[in-house]
Amino acid sequence: MGLEHQPRASFDRMREAELKGTSMAGVDPSSPEMRAAIYNLKRIAAEFERALLSLPASRERSLALTKNEEASMWATKAVLMRQPDEPHRVPKEG
Repeated sequence: MGLEHQPRASFDRMREAELKGTSMAGVDPSSPEMRAAIYNLKRIAAEFERALLSLPASRERSLALTKNEEASMWATKAVLMRQPDEPHRVPKEG
């Protein structure tokens, strides 16, 4: 079994669904700020994934890719599950 990471189409579809606001039942990311926050988080995660894929295949790289996906999921959930009176802070490009 090789350690080569194959980008999963399901992760890409999930990411697209989250950006469109269709991935979580009962949650409507209708505010422009919420959509912008999710878009920026996903863009940053995708950039980091590309950097990780440039590394030699290894168990460590596979773990880093998995943790990147996990961090992206939790960050998106943090945006979607915030308290109504909390403002959205859109991550700045750096």
